[in-house]
Amino acid sequence: MKNGSKMKIAVVGDYPLDEEKIEGGVQSAMVNLVHGLAKTGKLDIHVVAPKKGISGNISFTKDSINYHFFPKFTPFELSLILGVNKRRIFERLLQIKPAIVHAHSTGYSYLCRNSSYPIIITPHGIPQREAKYRMRKLKVLRTWLHGTILGLLLSRYTRYLILISEYSRKVLKLSPQARYFFIPNPVRSNFFALKNREVKDRLLFVAADISPLKNPLLLLKALPALRKRFHEISLHMVGDFNNSDFFDLLKEFISQNQIEQNVRFTGLLTEDEVVREYEECSVFVLTSDQENLPMVVQQAMAAGKAVIATRVGGVPELIRDGATGLLVEPGDLEAVTKGIALLLRDDRIREGVGRAAKEEALRRFTGEAVAKSTYEAYQEVLKDFSR
Repeated sequence: MKNGSKMKIAVVGDYPLDEEKIEGGVQSAMVNLVHGLAKTGKLDIHVVAPKKGISGNISFTKDSINYHFFPKFTPFELSLILGVNKRRIFERLLQIKPAIVHAHSTGYSYLCRNSSYPIIITPHGIPQREAKYRMRKLKVLRTWLHGTILGLLLSRYTRYLILISEYSRKVLKLSPQARYFFIPNPVRSNFFALKNREVKDRLLFVAADISPLKNPLLLLKALPALRKRFHEISLHMVGDFNNSDFFDLLKEFISQNQIEQNVRFTGLLTEDEVVREYEECSVFVLTSDQENLPMVVQQAMAAGKAVIATRVGGVPELIRDGATGLLVEPGDLEAVTKGIALLLRDDRIREGVGRAAKEEALRRFTGEAVAKSTYEAYQEVLKDFSR
């Protein structure tokens, strides 16, 4: 890289074709980071993304960011290590000639083998820990196998990592020679800027895939008792269901407990629609049994909303219990119910927790703060790689 020239980087991963239709925390993190990095004015950014559902290559430049999409060989992520997608990614990297490659997901660890580029990996999910929450045995086995293979690749080939939580460092099998940087995912600016249009006694639950891992049934079980005290209570559940059997199970519980009027499933929403859901909620609740560092909690904090979340994974690294939110043990129905009741009945506590959460988010999760730390990590990696 010549003095005065921009550092050319390639960002590889599951980037959305339409940035207004984001599916899941990884896509959200990538979009937020790319735009934060672009604002530094110090980088020539190229997004490289294999995508399902497209028949040919798509390349364009928008707002000084270069995008390169190409068909993904198969829907299974393990196909990344079978060769076809690897070859297609390296073909684009040869054309781009980046100074550094930043790949999102352990699924891209194989790229590090015999690469002429310094490659930094940001792991997001922890497949080995997530496998047991699949409802079908075949998916349990496939997710576990996927996570195990990728974990081996990560420990064997990955030299540089950006870790979003201390929890991920503890559970991932990293090489003793690996160098890592702790940098959380960024939150998009519109969550910090949203207006408070709170609807009395409205709860919000958000997940790209509403699945057993997120344990939404625990939250639904709290509603009958809460409704006796808060007659207007409502719960909006934002996200899709990839498992129809699980959706049927939730609907059956709702029907049996006659809480149909209190629960609304919105499906997947655009980002503007998701922002409106955060604007209107009183309390944000996440009842997961397994998480790394959930973007939805970061978004709720940026929105200045009081959060109740389970004490799993990296969640305690986001929330200081009693100060910037409330933490409960996973599966603890009584604690979830009492926590929601406390925040709904006491405006002073709810608003105070929301303000403290926003202050924390402004300090740690803005695109500018995360982009600055990430750019500094790139510089350190380039220095180390050239030795």
